[in-house]
Amino acid sequence: MSQQLSLRLNAVLISLSLAGITPFYAQPLSAQTIASTVQSFNIQAGNFDQVLNRFGLEAGLELYLDGALLQGQTSPGLQGQYTAHEGLRALLDGTGLVAIQQDDGVYRIGSATALQQQRNLANTDNADAVQLDTINVFGSGFTLTRDEQGYNDVYDRDMSTSYIGKTEIERYKGANPADLLQGIAGVFSGDARNSGSMDPNIRGIQGPGRVPLTIDGTEQAITVWRGYNGATNRNYIDPNLLGSIQVIKGPSLERNVYSGVGGAIVAKTIGVDDIVKPGEDFGAELKVEGSSGSVSPRVPRLYTGMDYRDIPGFTPGMLGSLGDPTLRVEPKNSRDYNPFSGNDYALRLAVGKRHEDFDAMLAYAYRQKGNHYSGKRNAGYYSNVYDSRGTTLAELNPLRGLALGFPPGTEVMNTSSEMESWLGKLTWKISDEEKLSFTLRHSDSLYGEVMPSRIQSSGYESGSGRIQWPLSQVDARAYSMEYTLNPESNRWINFYSNLWHTDTRSDTYTAGGTPNFVHHPSTHPDDPYIFNTALRSQDNERTGITLSNKMALLNSLDLTLGGNWQYEKLRSAGLEYDPDSWNGSWSLPRAGRRQEWETNFNFDWRPTDRLSFSAGARYSSYWAFDDYLDQQQKAGNMPTSATAYRGRVVSWTSEAVYTQDDWDAIYQTSYAQNVELLNGLVGGIWTEEQIATRAHQSATQGANQQVQVGETYDKLYTSAWYHDGKGRYFSDESPCTNGELADVENCRVWENSAISSAPDAVNEKRAELTYEEDITAKTQRGHAWTPFFSTTYQLTDASRIYFRYSEAKRYPSMFESTIGFSANQNIYYDIEPEHTFNYELAFIQDLTPWIKAEYADFKLAYFQHKTKNVIERDERWTFSNIEQQTIRGIETQARYDSGRFFADLGLSYILENEVCDEHSAQYASSRQSIVGQASLSIARCVEQGFGGGYLLTQAIPSLSGNLTLGGRFLDRKLELGTRLTYYKAHENKDLDRWVEHFHEFGLNTPFTWDDLLLVDAYASYKFNENMGIELTGTNLTDQYYVDPVTRSMMAAPGRVLKLSLNMNF
Repeated sequence: MSQQLSLRLNAVLISLSLAGITPFYAQPLSAQTIASTVQSFNIQAGNFDQVLNRFGLEAGLELYLDGALLQGQTSPGLQGQYTAHEGLRALLDGTGLVAIQQDDGVYRIGSATALQQQRNLANTDNADAVQLDTINVFGSGFTLTRDEQGYNDVYDRDMSTSYIGKTEIERYKGANPADLLQGIAGVFSGDARNSGSMDPNIRGIQGPGRVPLTIDGTEQAITVWRGYNGATNRNYIDPNLLGSIQVIKGPSLERNVYSGVGGAIVAKTIGVDDIVKPGEDFGAELKVEGSSGSVSPRVPRLYTGMDYRDIPGFTPGMLGSLGDPTLRVEPKNSRDYNPFSGNDYALRLAVGKRHEDFDAMLAYAYRQKGNHYSGKRNAGYYSNVYDSRGTTLAELNPLRGLALGFPPGTEVMNTSSEMESWLGKLTWKISDEEKLSFTLRHSDSLYGEVMPSRIQSSGYESGSGRIQWPLSQVDARAYSMEYTLNPESNRWINFYSNLWHTDTRSDTYTAGGTPNFVHHPSTHPDDPYIFNTALRSQDNERTGITLSNKMALLNSLDLTLGGNWQYEKLRSAGLEYDPDSWNGSWSLPRAGRRQEWETNFNFDWRPTDRLSFSAGARYSSYWAFDDYLDQQQKAGNMPTSATAYRGRVVSWTSEAVYTQDDWDAIYQTSYAQNVELLNGLVGGIWTEEQIATRAHQSATQGANQQVQVGETYDKLYTSAWYHDGKGRYFSDESPCTNGELADVENCRVWENSAISSAPDAVNEKRAELTYEEDITAKTQRGHAWTPFFSTTYQLTDASRIYFRYSEAKRYPSMFESTIGFSANQNIYYDIEPEHTFNYELAFIQDLTPWIKAEYADFKLAYFQHKTKNVIERDERWTFSNIEQQTIRGIETQARYDSGRFFADLGLSYILENEVCDEHSAQYASSRQSIVGQASLSIARCVEQGFGGGYLLTQAIPSLSGNLTLGGRFLDRKLELGTRLTYYKAHENKDLDRWVEHFHEFGLNTPFTWDDLLLVDAYASYKFNENMGIELTGTNLTDQYYVDPVTRSMMAAPGRVLKLSLNMNF
């Protein structure tokens, strides 16, 4: 942790620039004492900046220097007995640099000429001057590298962030893009193995708009329907092009960052500084790698257009398509650990050019990976089809039987990928204060995926093979133009703008049907031809602009103004209405338009050196329109009204005595019906008297059979439980619970769907409650103000605390604003935006005053995330607002780096994940279990979410952590390290209770997971500055597991070895 408002050089060593001087404070000893004391040094050889940094720590010196002078230089280190003065002379010997001790004891390092020009301090008669052959190489100032700044920001910024640099991305990019987030405690990705993408989850917050992911300021995200298993917000990303990932936890007003209610993922692609070395004007990089642990997929053939009768074993109809033998293969299990097996390899070639007037870079990346093998060990948790009662768990938690259907150590179908990407960047340096940059990115990917319900349909029977579907394809393009203007002489202007556009064209197997489908001849005798009901073709375009300007109103007061605007358009192929599409379980396509914009301001005030405040606000607005619904309604294919209900029927019985009036009522009704019937049958043949006599006899007989005057019986009564006008039901409005029927023990609430077995009185009452609601397509709109505030207090020079309070609004996404199966629009009201209230209190400590290290930091943060009006899918598969969700937790982050050894720790503990909604509780309590047992009482507030919704499936482990340990040897040429990742087993007492009572989940079964400890390790060696090699092993203990928040029955990769070679030119 650096001093407030200071700049940190590499670790603790602080640099000087011409614009400003920032010191490093070492041990509080006097300069004379330090200079005259003989000390023992044992500083190993390494990079010059790190050696000098280590010397300053051990000698207790305060050093000023320009770090640019040290880049790329090495030092033999320092061993032996020296005073501080003598040791510094020995280190600078042969470098052409000088170190001058000032009156305050501080040592200033640079060339003698430059020091004289800048500070008029070149006094060669000064006995305290250490001067060698002087060369004027003093630079124009030092700035931290992107990754140094990112890692330091975790502890230097007054907000919770995590950071992954280029080296770590390339080391642990894993089998899928989602693996990039594995090393961050409390951060996950939904459906990691069955999407070819990333769906970020921060502290249990996940979904479209909640955690936006941007790449170079552009956003590309499309929410994909996963059948009954919910939806995933897919961000297609190529890890081979990434230079950094910053995770911002919680809503913020961070400049030039599009933040949601849960935070943001800010990814940056590689740039010219990653390719061209400091001081050089041209560079190139070639990276080649190969990995074990996968096998080439056996992609099936499509039979579109063929007659199913020409295909042996093919059975028509939906059930026949689910059992399509052409889509099944036997998994392989003969894996090896040869990284050169050829089933997983990647390369990247990049070239860069620096010029006085421009910077340019071009990169090409390619990776091909087959289906991965699952792990072999500790599969017991996933090997249970039956519970202790001998009852199948297939409906309740099919994941518990995963290892029986998909054995450990075997091929996991539909997990292959192939990606080819291009990246181009050009920066025009208009002046030292003005730049214009252009970026073009194009990724084309083929990857395996399958609808989650189709995985389960393959069953656990042996010898039937497992489903392997054709590959999905995504073509993603991004364009951006960034402009910056920051004149040093004008405190009112520090301007940034980014105009961008993304176009994502996808052909994915997400439509809900099957690749080879044919209608059953009983319904379509003249249509024996196969067609594809699983493929969904979509085009998602986004255009946006980001603007900001930072002004220094006073020396202690800054104002930042910002704004974002984004327009989104979604189109799907096959928009023609097809009433038979449901025969193949083909879902309706989505199409619509959406626009959202915001403007914000933020004041940063520093009244004292120790106290600072930040306060601001955001105004946001949006609109969305369902083009597909509008098109179909105008064509007459879809209705413009829907059946709605004012309430639900309530019935009960009570003992009563039959009266003569009861008998007369039944008689009169029966008599009138009999007369009408007889007139139709024998009218004109029988006389009116004969008809009346026969009708009287039949009515009398019927009345006597139903009513015996004076006898007691159980009489059925009905009433209504009215909703609040938005389809939501509350207990104080229910006659069964509000005291109106306090003496009734058999009060029953009926479903609103007509039931043939229901008593006539119930159906009659239901008809009274029925009306038609207008559902004509219309524009949905919303707007709101939300505030932000934070304060920081510097306890000491090495510690501080901060408090942050922020609010944010999330408007319905494109997916939530358009119609579709199992996730429908609410006919009773327009969905309101989510409103999040986020609190965070943190303590940060810089430990270097007590620990001799380049880095030694500790951070402890408490957070509370409360969201009201949470947009959730309800029990009717309809989007609605539920009352609130509250997530509280504690996070710990720490790091240590002595130059030789290093460690990094991250821990996340979720104290509470509570979802409250009386309507959901009341509805769930009134439903019976899936096996016909009595209804189960559900509390208003439950853990993680209600059955049938999405929140329950987005809960993260209550405890997760990461620990990295490593060391550098052989003059830093060799680096060895390991990473441990821990997830605590899924815990939810409410869920356990529901499973115990066979409570249903609307087919959106929440999957669980077991305790997990993953062990990764690596060894990297640099032959020289231009060539290095690295061996990485992931899941070294070969665990069989599934990723938390998964929505698919797919095991994660087992043990994988990766060998990579990196060359610079």
